Order: sequence, then structure tokens, then C-alpha cells
Amino acid sequence: MIQTASLFNILIPLKNMRCLAYNSFNGGMALWEAHELQAYESICKGTYLNENDETVTDLVKGGFVFPGNVDEMAILFQQYRNHRFDRSTMILTIAPTMGCNFDCDYCFQGEDKKNDSMSKEVQDGIIGLVKRVSGELKRLHIAWYGGEPLLKLKILEDLSDYFISFCDLRSIQYDSMMVTNGYALTPEVARSLYVRRVKAIQITLDGRQDDHDSRRPLRSGRPTFDHILNNIKSITDEVPINFSIRVLCCIIYLSLEK
Repeated sequence: MIQTASLFNILIPLKNMRCLAYNSFNGGMALWEAHELQAYESICKGTYLNENDETVTDLVKGGFVFPGNVDEMAILFQQYRNHRFDRSTMILTIAPTMGCNFDCDYCFQGEDKKNDSMSKEVQDGIIGLVKRVSGELKRLHIAWYGGEPLLKLKILEDLSDYFISFCDLRSIQYDSMMVTNGYALTPEVARSLYVRRVKAIQITLDGRQDDHDSRRPLRSGRPTFDHILNNIKSITDEVPINFSIRVLCCIIYLSLEK
């Protein structure tokens, strides 16, 4: 059967003909050796003949290659429609503030970061929205975002307490996650998040300490890497929250090269 390469493969070349491969459709990631990269390139050209090769089997398992023709765009569009018109699930991204204590050089907000809090009027509006759709709702998921959401922890706690009470009374599944820089994520804060059903936390560490501190300092210019790492270490032994560490691909590339 003819093999087809995924449209969503991102390849980062490394030394010795190796390659870091990532598939943005399914999240698959792999470190390819030279023979795997050569097989993949042959498949893209339509010249790879040994379809039963173990290398091809691995590429298929990772979602980098499909047996036969697969319309990924049609699958993606159908998934989008399923999520968009699914009235049983609501997923909200809430930013308690767009303020931040970091001065990342690539931040979309630039240098002039406002430190406003979400107003009571907006909070009431979010609550009203949830109430209006609750008749058909089976699951409510909140993604806490920012800015840096932990700068306004009280807003997060108050809204979470309301959502949990509201959903529990109506047998609606409630859970949430958070994207944070991790600087204010002390064990005490983590415990508060855990009881409010924050199941997962994503933290950004831009590679090695020197790379990270040059790109993600405090607004005062002070480094942040050690402080964040110490927070993570102190929490993992006390609070059962799942952590994921987001690292920029360019930093991964530099680290692997060296």
C-alpha cells in the first residue's frame, strides 16, 4: 500500500543526519536517526518501495505517515465542527488579568503591560453565560490564562468556587487547567488550586538556565529559572497536580546540538 506523509509534520535537522520530528495534528514527537529521515524523505517523493519495513511501521505509529491516502484537512474540519456545535461541553479560556510580572522579550503585549484586573461586571457576565447554557451542559472546563493568572489569585478562587458549587448541584462535570509562568506557584497556592479542581498546570521553561533567564526575567530584570524550578520541586512531593513544561523549539534545537 502506498504511504502518504502527514501535512502537519515539522522537522528540525540535527547533527549526524538526525532529525527532531513533531506532528502538530496528533502531538507525536520522535528523534529520527539518519535511516528514518531517509525513509521519510523517500516516502514524500513516492520512491520508497519496502512498505513492510519496521521503519515505516514506526512512522505510521507516530502519525507521521499514513497507509494510503488520508484527507487530514477533512478530519480536522469535522473535529472542529464536532467541538463547535457540541452543546454538552463548554470550554472557556479566562484571563483574570493581562498583567504580568515577567518581561519576556517575545511577549505579544510588548513592554507596556497593563495590570488591570477582570472587573466584577465581566465576572458576573461569565457566570451569566454559564447559567444560560447549563440546561444542556454535561461538562464545563476552564483554562486559566493571562497575563499571569496567579497575580489575581482571588478572582480565580472566587470564580472556581462558584463554578464548582453550580456544577455539582446540577451534576455537571467540572475541571480546569492553568497556563502560568510558575513564579508565584508556591505549595500553598498549589494546594488552593488543587482543591479548586485545577488538574493540570503548564509552565514555560525556555531551555537551560542561561537561555531561560536571558529571555524570561522579571520586570525588574532579575532571573527566574531557579525560583520556578524550586517551586516545581517543592510542589511535586505535596500536591498531585499534573505538570507539563513548555519549551521553545529553538531552545530544544540548541540544547540537542550542544
